[in-house]
Formats: sequence, structure tokens, C-alpha cells
Amino acid sequence: MRNFVLGALLFLIVLWPQNGMAETVNVELPAPDGFVNDYAEVLSEQGEIDLEQTLAAFEKSTGGEIAIITIPSLAGDSLESVAVEIFGKLGIGKKNKDNGLLLIVAPAERQVRIEVGYGYEGIITDGLAGEIIREKIIPYFKAGDYDAGVRVGINAVLEKLGTGSALQGNMDVNAQGLPN
Repeated sequence: MRNFVLGALLFLIVLWPQNGMAETVNVELPAPDGFVNDYAEVLSEQGEIDLEQTLAAFEKSTGGEIAIITIPSLAGDSLESVAVEIFGKLGIGKKNKDNGLLLIVAPAERQVRIEVGYGYEGIITDGLAGEIIREKIIPYFKAGDYDAGVRVGINAVLEKLGTGSALQGNMDVNAQGLPN
């Protein structure tokens, strides 16, 4: 019995963290260049410029960092694991405040996620992030308008963070804010 307990303890201490906590992903991306990195090439050039300016102004005025990354493929990984790895590798947000947010889009797999640093979790909860994705972003993505979907999603995040909506753009929307 004692050997069994020691063996189980040894497994938990030595083997489990290596397999359960050190997940690596297959997605490889170039070094980021700014707050907006459209590796899947789904955003217009003007859309990227507008987003970059808005997110740079947000960082300057609040110290918080919001990054947008589109990726061509998940390469068999889950969007969550890719988002967590990118978030950590890029160090989004200030170290002592953990005030970062990542909007990641994988159009080939039709997936989108908002990954939030601890500093913003009380404001942008998992439930709210899901609501922004479902109600704001996805309707535009379904219509093939990634620029508008990302813009409306970022506006919703900025509004919740108390910075107002900084991106206007030209959108033909109905009273609910959805594309006509």
C-alpha cells in the first residue's frame, strides 16, 4: 500500500505537470508589428490603420493594451490554447497590472476568441466576452465583413472599459447595430 501511495505521489509531482500544464501549440507566427497583426489577411489596409491608431491611443491614455491577431490556421490546435500562448508570449498588458486583452480570429476554422488579462477580468468577464462575440462580431463575420466585425467588437470592449467608442467607420447597420 505504501508503494502505491509513493508511486501515485511521484506521478503527480513529476509526470503530470509536464503533460498537463506545459502544452505547446503548432501555430507559428512572425514577430508582431504593432497592436494589429492580420496574418490571415482578412482586414483591409484602412481597417488595420484605423484599428492600430485606436489601440495606440487607448494604450497611451490608459496604459492598457489590446491586441488583434488573425491567423490563417489553427494547425490542429484549439483556439483557446493558441490564444493563451500568444497572450503569454507577447506579454499583452503591463506586467504589474495585467491589463491586456487579445482578440484572436481564425477565419479558416470560423472561430474567434477574446482572451483577457487578470486586470480586466472583472470588467470583461468570460460571459461578456462571449456576448460580444455572438452579438456584435459574428453577425458581421457571417456577412463576410471582418473589418466591421472586429471594429464593432473592439468598440464594445472599449465602451465596457470606459473609454467610449473610438472607431466610427462607414457601416450600414440597423437599430440593433447589426448589418442590414
